[in-house]
Amino acid sequence: MGPVVAGGDGRPRVVVVGGGLAGISAAVHLAEGGAAVTLCERRPFLGGRTWSVPLRPGGPEVDNGQHVILRCCTAFLDLVRRIGAERDVTVQDRLDIPFLDGRGGVARLRALPLPSPLHLLPSLLRFHPLSIGERLGVLRAGARIRAMAPAERDRLDDRTFEDWLRQNGQSPRAIRRFWDVFILAAVNLPSREASAGLCLTVFAESLLAGPRAADVGLPRVGLSRLVHDRSAAWLAARPGTELRLDRRVDGVLVEGDRALGVRLGSGETLPADAVVLAVPAEDLADLLPAPWREDPFFAGPATLGTSPILGVHLGYDRPVIPEGPRGIGEFAAVLDSPIQWVFDRGRVLGRPAEAGRSLSCVVSAPRAPWLSGKGPAGKEATVRVATEALARILPLTRGARLLWSRVVLEKRATFSARPGTAAARRPAETPIAGLVLAGAWTRTGWPATMEGAVRSGAEAARRVAAVAAFRAVVETRA
Repeated sequence: MGPVVAGGDGRPRVVVVGGGLAGISAAVHLAEGGAAVTLCERRPFLGGRTWSVPLRPGGPEVDNGQHVILRCCTAFLDLVRRIGAERDVTVQDRLDIPFLDGRGGVARLRALPLPSPLHLLPSLLRFHPLSIGERLGVLRAGARIRAMAPAERDRLDDRTFEDWLRQNGQSPRAIRRFWDVFILAAVNLPSREASAGLCLTVFAESLLAGPRAADVGLPRVGLSRLVHDRSAAWLAARPGTELRLDRRVDGVLVEGDRALGVRLGSGETLPADAVVLAVPAEDLADLLPAPWREDPFFAGPATLGTSPILGVHLGYDRPVIPEGPRGIGEFAAVLDSPIQWVFDRGRVLGRPAEAGRSLSCVVSAPRAPWLSGKGPAGKEATVRVATEALARILPLTRGARLLWSRVVLEKRATFSARPGTAAARRPAETPIAGLVLAGAWTRTGWPATMEGAVRSGAEAARRVAAVAAFRAVVETRA
């Protein structure tokens, strides 16, 4: 097969492999740029690692894990707007995170409309889970992070964040009760295992970036409705765009050093001017022919490894989250507990009958045996430990009856953000002409978040637009 310049209608043809957020983002940006896009996804739905399913017809939706968005997640919020789903996501007017300590106390991290870093100063000074000395230490470390240049943060990729924190005067309790609360949620590893460079970037881009950057946003619908339904409808309505679900791609067609299209599991070939591989890092090399499969550029990302996330969803026969001053609102961080975050799923989804009754608990990077969630016995143990943990922070659960539960373990939820990961992450552009990469694991500068995935897709679309064949077609049409 020789090189192809454009489709019959004169538009450049691009095949996007992978229907997660990275692939969706690439497809949307490419379609808006005038390309004829074919998006192939091996599963019968879009969303990748963001999906949901109702427990029963008409019942509450259960996401594979509760996802949050910060106001600094500008690429994700822009994609939501592009596909017409902006009403499905809301963001706090001002950062407000309750912390439950298991002794009946509620501490809050609230931002004030003051210049950074003053916006967090009053709240941190009153943060009672830490001693006065520890609070001041957090402020000093925050000032140090804010003063660091991006290149200085990047040079610390070979160290753990815990090493950096200890060097900068942080006690084990401050690490456990403050820093790890955010790091586990952002990079899906504790600070003792996570890259210092990546963790420093998390804080620099969110809590310390400005008084509004870390405002918390939540999807108000199930993830499948937000991601699959909205994006699938948008793509289907776009002229020249084709969505192929339940279609496995066996490999990329390469001649010399140029990608010519892809081969489907059915044997069908899809010729293309450019191919975007928006697949997990561990699957990348398998889609390429020899000798490219062994090339360090393509083989290296498989060394990243993965880290799991566990979701424990529980339904009670009565409200178990108190109202009023002692209430937590829609979510809270949990200190010194097997679970790290709890969400009032009824309130989040706007279901008054389920408010305070339908809860979602999140455990990032689960390690203990009971967190495996494997088999009936494993799931029973997971539910038991989660309900016992909730009983310590939400006493109303002690007198309530558990009506239903669902345990969801996303085994390969994120890439493993350990020290040295920067060397294994790849840019969008590859040594094969016309082949571009996307995925949260690529060199986005962000951890494995929805924002990182969407940014990678947008960058992939920009790289595709920059290839000579693509540019020539666009210029000819203009």
